[in-house]
Amino acid sequence: QPAAGQTDCLTASSGYYVDASGSADQTPCPAGTYNPLSGSVSLAACIEADIGHHVPSEGSTYQTECLAGSYQNVIGQSSCLLADPGYYVPSDASWSQVGCTAGAYQPLQGQTGCVDASAGHYVPDHASAAQFECDSGSYQPTAGQVGCILASIGYYVDSTASTEQTACPPGTSTSSTGSTSISDCYTDTDGDSIPDITDSDDDDDGYPDSLDDFALDATEWLDTDGDGTGNNADTDDDGDGWPDDTELACGSWDSLDPSSVPDDNDGDWICDPMDDDDDNDSYTDSSDAFPYDSCAAVDSDGDGLPDWIVPNCNTTLVEDPDDDDDGYEDANDAFPADPSEWSDFDNDEIGDNTDTDDDNDGIPDESDEFPYDASEWADNDSDGIGDNADSDDDNDGVTDDNDAFPNDASETTDTDGDGIGDNADNDDDGDGYSDAIEVQCNSGPLSANSVPTDTDGDGICDDIDDDNTDGPDYVDPDEGGGIPGFGL
Repeated sequence: QPAAGQTDCLTASSGYYVDASGSADQTPCPAGTYNPLSGSVSLAACIEADIGHHVPSEGSTYQTECLAGSYQNVIGQSSCLLADPGYYVPSDASWSQVGCTAGAYQPLQGQTGCVDASAGHYVPDHASAAQFECDSGSYQPTAGQVGCILASIGYYVDSTASTEQTACPPGTSTSSTGSTSISDCYTDTDGDSIPDITDSDDDDDGYPDSLDDFALDATEWLDTDGDGTGNNADTDDDGDGWPDDTELACGSWDSLDPSSVPDDNDGDWICDPMDDDDDNDSYTDSSDAFPYDSCAAVDSDGDGLPDWIVPNCNTTLVEDPDDDDDGYEDANDAFPADPSEWSDFDNDEIGDNTDTDDDNDGIPDESDEFPYDASEWADNDSDGIGDNADSDDDNDGVTDDNDAFPNDASETTDTDGDGIGDNADNDDDGDGYSDAIEVQCNSGPLSANSVPTDTDGDGICDDIDDDNTDGPDYVDPDEGGGIPGFGL
């Protein structure tokens, strides 16, 4: 009780305590502690501030949270600790500070958060109080990064704290990453990002520069004939005068070997496999029996000897004396190129073997007794003399001009001119009486004016009629009923 003459004592206030009898005053809880109760009797009644809290003054009835940006990791403290640079405290009543993550930093104390590294900068470590500029040769386009990016091949960065890289001029490139100057950009012919100074194949054609005749031309790599024109563009790679496509078309010739050239028998620059006239004699090979010798072309009989040889032509060939090999030398062969013919008797240009009328007399040979004599064709009497020349064609002893049947040896006359020779005719004079009757009746069988006499008209001439007075109907009883004059 602080006052005298009081009838009772005061209870110790909250935040205080009275630890002895007869006390005139109460004792405050020290800073860093607090007591929310009244009537406390000892220091033990003062409660130490929790971690993350503090009690800044004595006699406190409560503890106070550390504010964001500060912390307290020890109990019974009268104050909070500010977050160190590189750290932060994001919330109240924190008992620890948090280090900034890599890529962020904090240069100040007592902060509730960290700052992302700016573009062109980086923070490589945890709990950093500062950011760092990217060196030349590197860059960083994004904030909050833990490192910088080396300039890519083909690019350079020529200053610090850069947010971008610069491309080398077209047709150039750097030899490595992290280049710091445009002077690091070297010629890059093939654009493969490997400068020519280090590229083993500058034109990227697959052929190393050491083996490439055109190291800076991707379309060429070989110049076989050394004429300055690459094989791909050169139409004659080996310089032998023969175009490459011609050498290939001509067969298995090597267009890269000047000593390998197509066969060209006639030297006309058309190779033999493609030349339809290899000896240039105007006869195509398909019709030329000697396609590689211009002195000859025809061999009708296929005996290897030419039918003819060009005059004054240099050759080892010998001309064939019998072109068609028919056994008749050309000088005596009307058809020297036709083995089936050799003569043409009538000169009608049809060989006698084929000609059906060899003497052209109009009579087919098969019917012509003289097939090679145009003046004869028949030999009626087969005496070897043609009828046209023979004066007695039927050789009956009567000359043709006196022979009514010059071609019938059995006949010579035709008294009655009925077309039946007298030898065969039984009525030579055509008077109606047979020659036999006229002989019996003593009339002329060769004269139509001489006929048998038949006085009684009984059909029996008087010379043989025993009764020439009775008529034709009379029958002599003595003759037994027969025909008078002719017997029974």
